[in-house]
Amino acid sequence: MRRPDDQFKFNLLGKPVTIGGEYDLNPVFRDDFDLKRNEQDGSVRLDQELKLEAFYPISNFTAVFLSFKGITGSRFNMDSDSTDRTTVELARDETWILFDRIGGTGFGLQFINQNVSETREWWWDKDMDALRLYYNHGPVHFELMGGKQIGGESTLQSIDPEHDEVYRVMGLASWMWRSKQRLEFFFLKQWDRSSRDTPGRVIQRVNRDSYDDDMAWFGARAIGELGLDDYGTLNYWVDVAGVHGDETVYKYQSIDNTPLTKVDRVNQNTVNGWAFDIGAFWTLPVKYEPTFTLSYARASGDSDPNHGGNSTFRQTGINRNKWRFNGVNRFRIYGELLRPELSNLGIFTTALGVRMLKNSSIELVYHKYDQIEAVDNLRDVNINVTPNGINKDIGQELDLVMNFREWKRLEIGVTAAVFDPGKAFDDKKDLAYSISLDVNYNF
Repeated sequence: MRRPDDQFKFNLLGKPVTIGGEYDLNPVFRDDFDLKRNEQDGSVRLDQELKLEAFYPISNFTAVFLSFKGITGSRFNMDSDSTDRTTVELARDETWILFDRIGGTGFGLQFINQNVSETREWWWDKDMDALRLYYNHGPVHFELMGGKQIGGESTLQSIDPEHDEVYRVMGLASWMWRSKQRLEFFFLKQWDRSSRDTPGRVIQRVNRDSYDDDMAWFGARAIGELGLDDYGTLNYWVDVAGVHGDETVYKYQSIDNTPLTKVDRVNQNTVNGWAFDIGAFWTLPVKYEPTFTLSYARASGDSDPNHGGNSTFRQTGINRNKWRFNGVNRFRIYGELLRPELSNLGIFTTALGVRMLKNSSIELVYHKYDQIEAVDNLRDVNINVTPNGINKDIGQELDLVMNFREWKRLEIGVTAAVFDPGKAFDDKKDLAYSISLDVNYNF
């Protein structure tokens, strides 16, 4: 969240209140997400968001932050039989109180709705109603957090069914054992106390919750930057994670011409899975700072995931998988179009990027996707087709990511993506593609 230095301020009880925010305009065109060019499923979506925020330092080590946002979303469908629609909503944003350096120590406390995040957003990055205790001392950083969502998302959306009555406790410990070298350890424990659906029950489609998970995730990361003298720098990362717990899986059957769906069947499984993500990018010490990236991520799968035991890894559900290599802004590291969760997949990634102008970048990113076990579903992806469960070849994607930060208050991003489906999609072999523009004005 970048803000200019000269934000509007006024005094309250002898302390400055800083008022700011941002306006974001995000048009997106997408087509052939059903992988069939002869069927019209293209659409243009125009999202706008205006965020207003206020920061008030009560003392040198105590502060209050308030924020809310207005959102409009318009969707225009290329299929003449589909209905265009526009929504307007008021949404809550971060609202927290911070106590830093409590009693002159390295401890701090933050509570109410706050952004909980970590470097690669591989474990978590989400606004949560939470209590966060943290500690900073030299090369050591520690966080312990707990909470559940207690308020609706916006005036149009209550609590997302995936997060309703979900309690979480999580923590991380980071040690900078050498300059620009860190070891980090993570854990997250989740209890889902939402109501359980039974086969035959009819519910509103918007209330579908495919998984109820009582899980524990645990893992570690090594991340850092190595100087190579006349050969530039090498940045590396190694993430490893495991998951263990119990899941309840719901399968639904839509009821035609209604907003309703029926619970078709329910399965309960014990889950044990693992995953890793390893990679590096090399930046040359020459003009435009060309950067070459190679990485591979892999997560366990199960050929029969609903037989009482399931070895399929799944991420925490509050991750975003957004990071940056040597570019100026973050992007989706597993693909801007497919956007898969790392679950029963092997993902090979290579990229070439350059820095240009004062503070801008262009990156060309390639991904190759293969299932670990051939099954007829992909967990949390952006296309509207399921694989055949016979072939493991999911396909490949090419992304062009351009970001421009040449102005004090304005940022512009352009992203184009093409997904080429693999053998797992049988005769559905047409390319899916998307292009988006993101214009962000900070004040």
